[in-house]
Parts: sequence; structure tokens; C-alpha cells
Amino acid sequence: MYTFKVAFVQAAGRQQHGTMILSAVLKEHGFDTAVFAAELEGDGLVEVVTDYQPNILAASMMTAGSQKDIRLLKTLKENSPQAFVIAGGPHPTFYPDMINQGQFIDAICIGEGEYALLELATSLREGKINPEIQNLWFRIDGKVYKNRERSLIEDLDTLPFPDRSIYFDKYTDMAKGDVKFNVGRGCPFDCSYCFNKGMKDLYKGEKWTRSKSVERIIAEIKDVNSRYPIKWLNFNDDTFNVRKKWLKTLLEAYKKEINIPFMCQLRIDFTDEEMIDNLKDAGVEKITVGIEHGNEKIRKNLLRRNITDDQILQFGAWINKRKIRLHTTNIVGFPEETMAQAYSTIKLNSIIKPELAVINLLNPYPGTDIYRNLKENGYLVEGFSFNKLTGQNVWAEDVDSVKSLVKNDNIPLFLNLRCFFMILIKCYWLKPFVDTLIKLPNNYIFEFIGRITSYFHVEIRYATSWAERFRLVKRLF
Repeated sequence: MYTFKVAFVQAAGRQQHGTMILSAVLKEHGFDTAVFAAELEGDGLVEVVTDYQPNILAASMMTAGSQKDIRLLKTLKENSPQAFVIAGGPHPTFYPDMINQGQFIDAICIGEGEYALLELATSLREGKINPEIQNLWFRIDGKVYKNRERSLIEDLDTLPFPDRSIYFDKYTDMAKGDVKFNVGRGCPFDCSYCFNKGMKDLYKGEKWTRSKSVERIIAEIKDVNSRYPIKWLNFNDDTFNVRKKWLKTLLEAYKKEINIPFMCQLRIDFTDEEMIDNLKDAGVEKITVGIEHGNEKIRKNLLRRNITDDQILQFGAWINKRKIRLHTTNIVGFPEETMAQAYSTIKLNSIIKPELAVINLLNPYPGTDIYRNLKENGYLVEGFSFNKLTGQNVWAEDVDSVKSLVKNDNIPLFLNLRCFFMILIKCYWLKPFVDTLIKLPNNYIFEFIGRITSYFHVEIRYATSWAERFRLVKRLF
């Protein structure tokens, strides 16, 4: 019997929830699927993909890191010329012109991809290409065919459980770390720097924010735990706590039927002390929140995050009182941002005392309001391209690639400040010394300090295996 194979390829060595859902849908309909992560496969990647003999090469892309994925697809296509190449995810959705980036890209997917990819695979298995599949743009004989978007999947409970075997059976260390679960899709907020606003506009008139039922979530966790015993569970949704009554019901069921330590992301302005108590009682050990900036005006006017300083400080007090590990995300590098404003972000974090505070350079992603704002007001550097966006908290392999694409005379200082971000949060009294250091050119020593004092020290500390610790330490150098 002929086996039609879909290879999901990615540069990064981490589980992708979207890939697991796509794989599950395809497997339900008789397709063979496999995942290949370049970071984990090493030099043998091309050989193992070629040996797999894929009919489709598929990649899910964020804008940050998209160029690595594109180069990866190009290399694999050269060695598997029979394979149909398709890219999906936020980057193709909001930058569909990427289909013209290389003749090796046969199609891109805009928006939700489950049933678009299923239709494509079914069409190709039957020996033909249907160029009218909704959500897909095709390149056929040099011509691009653009199709409209299909309606959103209203009831997420109708989807199969994500196919975690595609990662966990192959990259077994992944199953030993935090296992990620998504309880819904979408976001009701209009943050200017986030693609969710663009998705709402894309699906105008439809319900973009959706949640699975509590029963479905509990059943999925039980199913995964029976096959891959979970040590750490990660509710990976940005808006985990927006529906308070639903969350309370979930936490009650979770405590009764699951009772595994978990982490989650919260919106501070939708949190109260009772919710924190309920989370703690259910087993939460780590909470991540977006502070984004220490200046309230920048937070509200530029980022459209209507969260006050008082709300942030109160939240920090609640978390610290209950000894819950706290992580925050932050952004630096806005047009006309002063050094004093940048330091206000450090100061605010130093008061609420996070275990980890991630600092990101402002990245104006396609489909976001902040990109349109910066472009209209002339704040983007000459020669701006989405292909040059290096990512958020990604520490560059080459210091020369560490740059911002936003105009601000303080950018060289911001680039260095991010390297000392966690040090200053823990020891703000070092500010005069750091003020002198950051005036020096960016260098490998600063970058290493940034790596070891931010993300990596926490990840290494809490890694669940020595193999994972070794991989993290290796990435430091």
C-alpha cells in the first residue's frame, strides 16, 4: 500500500503545538507524519529527511527565525525534489509575499491550517493539485493563486488530541520537561505589537477567541499522562485567566483529577487575590506575565496594554506572598524612548522581584499596528525588511547581527542594557557601574553575561535531565 508522507521541519529544537495538531488531523485520515528539528538532528538532518522520502515538506513559521526555516526548506527541497513545500504560521499569514522569496516554495497557508493542509495532502495523494483550497496561496508554473480564508473552527473540542508522539517518541528528552497544553485559541485584546489583533481583523465577524471545554482539557491531560508521565505541565495560552468562572471550574477539576505541578501565563488586569489562591491551591508553581514596559504612558499609548503600575505592584505582592515563581516579559527600544524610561522597566521589575525577567528588543512584526505606526511615522531604519528581524529574547550567535530595526539614538545603549537586565533587577545599586559599561561597543562578553543571567540560568536550574542541561549549556557557547 502506498504511504503518503508529510515531514514537518523546523530549525528550533522545541515542541510546536500547531505541528502536533496538524499531525493528529493527518493521521486520522491515514497519512504518515514525522518531525525533524535541525537543532536536534545536527549534521545528519538532510540524510534522515531524504531517507524518509517525504511527499510534503511543511514548516510552521514565526517571523523571528523564519529565515532559518526558509533556508532549511530550501536545502531539504534540493535533496528531496519530489516533495511539495508549504509554509504556514503567523509569518506567512501576515507576510504572504514570502511565497516569492524562493521558487522552491509551492504554497503558503494563511490562518488556521488543519483542514487546509488535510485538503492539500488528500489532493496530492490522489495525484493532482487543487489550486482552489481555501486558506492557501499556490505557486504553479510561476503564477500565484490566492484563495480566500475559510471560517474558523468554532468548536475546538471537535479536533483530535494533539499528536505528541511525533515529538516525544523521537526526542524523548522533550517528554521529561514541561509538557505544553493549549486550552483555547485567540485573544480578545488589541495589543499593538501582537499578531492577534491582525488575526481578529482577518476573521472579522467571527469569534476569534475560543476555549476548549473543561472536560476536554482534563481528558487530554489524562491521555498524555498515561503515555508520557508529566512532571511539569505548562498551560501555554496568553489569556489563560480571561474567563474567570471557566478558569475556576477548570482549576477545581484539575486539583481533583490531575494534581500535577503546573505553570501558566496570566493577564494582570484580569487577576484578583482569590484567583491567585485558587491557582496556588490547584498546584501552580510558576506564573508568567507581560509587564512590557515600566512607563505607564508607553504601556498604554504605544502598546495598548491598559495595565497600571498599581495593578502590577499589587500582583507582585500577591505572588511573592504565596512564594510562586514569577517570570516577566519586557520590551526595550521604542522610538524616542529615553534611557530613564528604559531604566523604569528595570526598576518596576526590581520591586516585584521576578525569578526571571526576559527583555526583548522591539520587533515590529507584520500584521501588527505598531509596525504600521512606525512605518507611517518614519521610525523604521532604511532598508527595513521583515527578513532582518532577529527575534525577541534570542541571543545572537554573531554579535554583529544583534541590532534593532527601529530608529532611536539610544539603540546601542539599549542593546547593551538588555545584557545586564537581570543583574540590575537583582542588584539595582550597580546602575552607576552599568551606566559606564553600556557605553562600550557590544561584544561577546556582554552577550554571554546576558545569556547566563537571564533565560539560561533558570532553564539549566530546572532542567529535568542531565542531557537537557548539557544541551542548554552547549547553547551558551
